[in-house]
Amino acid sequence: APEFYYGGQWQQQLAYFLDHALDYVDVIDHHYYLENTPTAEAVLKEVDATKQILDAHGAANKPFWITETGLPSQTWGEKIQASFFTEMCDGVAARPWTQKIFFYDLVDNPGEHPTLWGIVRTDLSPKLSFFAYQAAIAAYKKPLAVSSTHPANGTQQVPLNSVIAIEFSRGVNQASVVNALTIIPSFEFTPDWSVHTLSLIPTAR
Repeated sequence: APEFYYGGQWQQQLAYFLDHALDYVDVIDHHYYLENTPTAEAVLKEVDATKQILDAHGAANKPFWITETGLPSQTWGEKIQASFFTEMCDGVAARPWTQKIFFYDLVDNPGEHPTLWGIVRTDLSPKLSFFAYQAAIAAYKKPLAVSSTHPANGTQQVPLNSVIAIEFSRGVNQASVVNALTIIPSFEFTPDWSVHTLSLIPTAR
């Protein structure tokens, strides 16, 4: 697809493009440019906005990829870069309709104006983001597990209107998790997600 930038009329442009050229499209690959102070949360909001457009304009079943999502360590530092990689991996894992994510770049650019987007330095030594990415891949190869709950398992005399938080070991298919829940005795609740932590907010005692 053409390049659709942050802000402006990119949503309308994408909708128009899908309405007039969908039969010629095999894959939707959204190329994200990070400006201002980027966060994974901001990028994932753009991803969700794109998903709504795809659903509304006949492209719900087209493969959806994300390209050039990352942070330059020269600008933001290696620790923030690594955290961004982890949060994006978790966010994409929770959005199973996103089939692929491509981070930019593998190796820092050694040229005249280095951007330092890579997960390894120009001498090929690994950055923190390399280990963050490696850990994310390893986590998604393991069975899904509950890391912790609040209140803790076995807690007594919990107020009836308490919010129950369940933290998972990695990103999850949110709808599948909520649909699989069995609560005894049952109660009505509203689910709320933060990365891979599910909060069950009681709507009645």
